[in-house]
Amino acid sequence: AQSAMSNAALETTDWGMDQRSQERWHLVGYLRVMDDSDGQVLGHLVDVTTEGFMLISEQRIAEDQRFTLCINCPDEDGVEQHIEFAAISVWTRPDSTPYFYNSGFSLIDPPAQVTAAIEQLIDALKRTLD
Repeated sequence: AQSAMSNAALETTDWGMDQRSQERWHLVGYLRVMDDSDGQVLGHLVDVTTEGFMLISEQRIAEDQRFTLCINCPDEDGVEQHIEFAAISVWTRPDSTPYFYNSGFSLIDPPAQVTAAIEQLIDALKRTLD
């Protein structure tokens, strides 16, 4: 598998939802998001902010479900880091691609180190556009 960072491309989007409080970054190259309880891939990161994110997955994810999730991604020096965080599923809807679902998640009280890691990820992905 190729590095998600080398394939990542971003564009700003609001997904047609005017209640967004932060600019969102849509990831064309997906990062895997794993359920920390069993290590299984829950889905792939589609867009992200320090408050929440959207996944695309093959399975429908129930709303109002709490998860402990993790992402492995390079830090600003290219060293892979393990980001673990708690999140709750907020919504799920079918994707435009058959057999896939989009799900929105809200982070639950992320510690400063998780917020910083997500900001680093967003900054690294922004640089791929420059």
